[in-house]
Amino acid sequence: MATKLGSKRILAAILAAAAVAEVPAPAGDWMPLLPDQDFYDFQLFAPPDLGNYNIFKEDRDGIYFQYDRLYWGITVPRVNHTARTNVGFSIIPTSPVSPQTIVQLNNDYLEYAQEFPIVITSVSPGVPPAESVVTAEVPQGSPSVTYFEIGNEPTEFDLNTSWLRTKMTWGNRYEGGWSYNDRGVHLSYFQVGTQSQDYRSTAEFAASSPTQEVSVEFNTDDGGGGLTAAGGSIASVTIETTSESPPPDHLITQTITQQNDTQLQGAGVAFTARRALGRRQGQSDLTFSLGPRFIQLTERYKLTYDSFQNQFNVPVGGEPGLGPGGEVDNQVIGGGGQLGIITADFPSTLTGVGPGSLFQVGAWETYTSNNMVGPEFGLMLEGQQGRWSWGVGGKFTAGFNWQNNLYKGSNFAEATGADYLRSNFAGGGLTSVNVTQAGIGGASATVVDVPNSPLINQIFSTGQLNTTNAAEHRFVFSPIGEWRLGGRFKVSQAMSLNFGYTGMWLSQIARASSNTGFITELRPVQDVARNTTDATIFVNRAGRPQPGPGPGLIAVPPDGSYVETKLAAFNQLSPIDGANEYVFTNGVDLGLEIRY
Repeated sequence: MATKLGSKRILAAILAAAAVAEVPAPAGDWMPLLPDQDFYDFQLFAPPDLGNYNIFKEDRDGIYFQYDRLYWGITVPRVNHTARTNVGFSIIPTSPVSPQTIVQLNNDYLEYAQEFPIVITSVSPGVPPAESVVTAEVPQGSPSVTYFEIGNEPTEFDLNTSWLRTKMTWGNRYEGGWSYNDRGVHLSYFQVGTQSQDYRSTAEFAASSPTQEVSVEFNTDDGGGGLTAAGGSIASVTIETTSESPPPDHLITQTITQQNDTQLQGAGVAFTARRALGRRQGQSDLTFSLGPRFIQLTERYKLTYDSFQNQFNVPVGGEPGLGPGGEVDNQVIGGGGQLGIITADFPSTLTGVGPGSLFQVGAWETYTSNNMVGPEFGLMLEGQQGRWSWGVGGKFTAGFNWQNNLYKGSNFAEATGADYLRSNFAGGGLTSVNVTQAGIGGASATVVDVPNSPLINQIFSTGQLNTTNAAEHRFVFSPIGEWRLGGRFKVSQAMSLNFGYTGMWLSQIARASSNTGFITELRPVQDVARNTTDATIFVNRAGRPQPGPGPGLIAVPPDGSYVETKLAAFNQLSPIDGANEYVFTNGVDLGLEIRY
């Protein structure tokens, strides 16, 4: 009995061992630190699983990377006036010689003519020496010694930013991350290339180079009058200074260029959670995302000014004139004028053909950056069928916007002209005229002494860059909305082609041109003044006359010069509160996704 029971136990032990040997042990396939028992292969080009009747959805956990090429457009800012100050002045010279310069010259010459008259000396022979020499003074008439500009009104630039358009531009979007057990992290970065537009305005006028001459006329008047010399001779001398008006001998071409550059970029990190929808898994998923996001919109609004002086209608051997670079083509390389460097042929002119040279340059720029940071919440609904899948979703960002508005530019004085003052005044260098005239008792000699012209030191502002700067900083709340709609086609087990549409709405955005203003500002400058009184005056360091001598005062004798401080008008860039605007950007995208 005992023997029979022992045999049964031995047989049962053998059968159990055999059964255990036939079942494979799962421990041999297990590896630590993986989400499940299957090790992912990296077969990028393996055929995709297209089973439409799977009980469970296709596993989408793993690592993924996606690149999209963007083609987006960005809306334009509001229309804003350009290059005109708050009192209606242009920021660039608009006259060959400024009216302020002409007025100052006229006043100086009037004063000079009163102080230095024309002297006429007549000598008659055959009479006692005390009576042979007769001297008289002829005041210089005001029309003869002042300078006048004859022509049309100054050039007008009535400009605004209505030339801006919503323009498409290319960009890139990079996304990636990982997901395990429907939980993961999503990283994203996008950048829209510079949306650049420009507008060029050109004005031109012809100018002459006037001179002045002295003419002398002699008359014989037996009835008396004029300049009477002893011996009965009568010499009447009329001194007249006339201004010639020659035809224009050179051209002045002024070009002002507006340029606006807009850029948009953003980056974010989000934690994601995915849930399957519907009774049958694998039909659609809803993904939630939450995390911080940064979006930046920057703009540069620039104005550049170039002024050229050109020969007027001057052919060379019957052929068109040549500029310094060769054949003229009316084009200037953008940005070259900012540094006074021209790297292309420039101008002929609008109305003539002639080589030219650069005379004046100026530049103004407003840089605006909107730096938005805040939490982002997103939802994405996705579905798939065979090789095709689709997705639609949106994001909302509570953006806290740190705005930086930076201004810099040139600062031309209102009295700055667009041309050299190419004139020779008061006699054209003539200092005396000697005339011998027959008369009773012999010939009389008449000498006309013409005072020399005042010395004029010509100084012109020919170039300015970054001579003024200002900044304005703001903090505003800028909510941002984004929506996406797209599809995906599976090429292989790990690769898919993507296509879609993306739109963004950004509010409370500062735009460069809308926040750019121009002002005319009175600034103290130093000038040369003269003591026109008959007594010594005493002036302080500001050049203001004081009642009498005192500590720190400067004594200025009659006709002496001194430095005085006065106010002069300057035109420059200035911040204005142009308010904030919305920005709408949208476009299409095409890309590739790789998933492990």
